[in-house]
Amino acid sequence: MGLVQGNIAQDEKWERELAQKNLDVHREGAMRLAESGVEMIIWPEAAFPWPVEDSDTETDPRVLGFMEGGAGALPYTLLGAITKTAKGDFRNSAILFDGDGNIDGMYHKVHLVPFGEYVPYRSLLFFARKLTRPVGNFIAGRDYSPLSAGGRRFGVLICYEDVFPDIARKETARGAGFLVNLTNDAWYGSSSAPFQHLAISVFRAVENRRFLVRATNSGVSAVVMPTGETTVESSIFEPALIVSPVAILGGLTPYTRLGDWFAWGCAAYVALGFIMVFLKRIRRRG
Repeated sequence: MGLVQGNIAQDEKWERELAQKNLDVHREGAMRLAESGVEMIIWPEAAFPWPVEDSDTETDPRVLGFMEGGAGALPYTLLGAITKTAKGDFRNSAILFDGDGNIDGMYHKVHLVPFGEYVPYRSLLFFARKLTRPVGNFIAGRDYSPLSAGGRRFGVLICYEDVFPDIARKETARGAGFLVNLTNDAWYGSSSAPFQHLAISVFRAVENRRFLVRATNSGVSAVVMPTGETTVESSIFEPALIVSPVAILGGLTPYTRLGDWFAWGCAAYVALGFIMVFLKRIRRRG
């Protein structure tokens, strides 16, 4: 498995005049990883620097340019991109290319960031539209099905989707042999947040007994084992290329099979305890 950490500055990420340069940073890193013999390469969230027309993905000249640069040279490549529907709505997506440069699958982010990618209750919070105008019309995906790279099935988690246990659980239950997180934590600057994000994602690996790989724009990119240990971690705000073996595992943990029944059972038990105490006090007063 190969991971590309391009370290594109947040204020340069969507500058039109820097788009080709930003793409070349990731493509050159991918070519170097391909020389090492990895079977799959992962780019971060929104690493492709232009919105891609969802209905014309196969014919978009910018996508074709990437495909021509990678055809026959790159292995399976998963990259983050913004896709645009025919209605003009945007989706935060992951696109999987095969070794011949053909698109082999897509995943669209299901759990969007409120007030970042969409405005909840638009009719009531109409005043918030101006705050999120650049990204306020994202729509959510609905499919938790894993993608497949030459028979290697994996679940995709975009941005902070790795914070929510149920998304990784559903993907694993549907056949994912490992998990992939594409994210961009450059928003947080030099703070503890990127490390906290990594620490939270470790739980998804342990809960489902799967390897979890994280390709980030500015760190922390990492490979997390099913035991919760990280075999490799990048530094923040530095370019990085990571090569690490990742096992494709099967079998389902009790949590993957049953979900949060234990937590809800504990909550019900505590609630029942409070009710019993309350009833006893009423009887004593009576």
